[in-house]
Amino acid sequence: MLSSRALRSWLTWELAAFVLAVSFRLAAPWFNDSDRGYDVEQHVAYMQYIADHKALPPLGANWTAKHPPLYYGLTYGLNRLGLWPNFETKGLQILSLVFAVLRLGVFWWGLRRFVASGHARVWALLLAGLLPCVVHGDGMVNNEVPNWLFGTLAIILMVDALRAAPTIRQSILLGLSFLLALMTKVTGILLGPAAAVGLGLSWWWLPKGERKARILRPAVAVAVAFAVSLPVYARHYETSGGKIFPTWFDRSPESRAELDAMPPYLERRTARYLFAPTFGSVWEKPWFPHAEGFWPILIASTFSDYYNYAFVAPRPGEENFIANYRPLALRTLNFMRATLPAGIAIALFTAIAFAVIALRSLRERDAAALAALSVSALVLLGQLHFAIRIPKDDMGVVKGSYLQFGTAPLFVVWGLGMAWLYRRGGAWRAVFGLQAVALLTLLAYDLHAFWIL
Repeated sequence: MLSSRALRSWLTWELAAFVLAVSFRLAAPWFNDSDRGYDVEQHVAYMQYIADHKALPPLGANWTAKHPPLYYGLTYGLNRLGLWPNFETKGLQILSLVFAVLRLGVFWWGLRRFVASGHARVWALLLAGLLPCVVHGDGMVNNEVPNWLFGTLAIILMVDALRAAPTIRQSILLGLSFLLALMTKVTGILLGPAAAVGLGLSWWWLPKGERKARILRPAVAVAVAFAVSLPVYARHYETSGGKIFPTWFDRSPESRAELDAMPPYLERRTARYLFAPTFGSVWEKPWFPHAEGFWPILIASTFSDYYNYAFVAPRPGEENFIANYRPLALRTLNFMRATLPAGIAIALFTAIAFAVIALRSLRERDAAALAALSVSALVLLGQLHFAIRIPKDDMGVVKGSYLQFGTAPLFVVWGLGMAWLYRRGGAWRAVFGLQAVALLTLLAYDLHAFWIL
């Protein structure tokens, strides 16, 4: 726990960063079209199926039927209470924004619990609140937003449980947070290996006399969460041809045949796609399909609306054209083009800071920090695996939003790096200034999306 004096000294700046982030969420219903999110019709169809049949949809019912039922069951429960009788997307958007504000609050709570540097806390809050794919995604109707909330909560509670011998209450909360994540989206399974990293390193580094008190309770909590959720994932086992975690391609023998007809796993993507930092014509045309390769698509979809899902709706009378089947204002292009170098700068600095902090955590035998960092690494590897297994870029298999389940540690890493740059002074201030300008570029894009610029 941090001292109250250390927490008070930066409270005003932290509150300002939090209010700025929340302001974008509160304004979203007036600017973000609730009917234009990723697969919104399919998510609503899942809810409607539960309402009509009082059962979960079969795997082949729609694109989203593969997902665990927590989010859809919650929306159905609210529907039964009289909210959104026809699953109106505008009302469901409000629910997403509630999850978003809760996530920002949980993240801030975690920062004030574990990050000693107030300077770092402010920068971490700013990036977490202003990242374009998150500002955009928070206004969408889907299970991603609660998924991001439960992922952030689980990471924080995992760190809390690994810092010292956890109480029964801490262990129960840890297990519940894991269960919520697992019951919301398949991404939750990545918490398992991350927890194994933390628990395994704790076992290795702790004196024998402390191992049981420090490890047994959180290990049992995590195991119970996975055991409870497993039947939900296995419900499609027979339909999917023996897959516990099926995709859309596992819904039928015909769809599985399409996947089986693809080249072997390691031949589905070229080395250039996976490793070359090529960007194609996306600098000029920052929308799908102009980025070439995994990393350019990931950068463009994290720091900009690469798939043009109406993050920036053309204003009345504004000149626009069709990009990826949807209108895009000409004036918006300059903002989107600017976010690419800004995003590259932030991503590269975050990667360097991540490596430095991971090595320091190894030297200091900080199992909790390494477990948290593992979530971010595993989410990135999971995204890479998905892009290789399903080599169909036209289906949007690479999205920055897919990573946000595990990016809370990356926001912290970037914030700690910014605080370090500022303290070092001298030539390091130039790097600090470059990062600050990059963040301001993201803020400008967000403000443009809300018709302020």
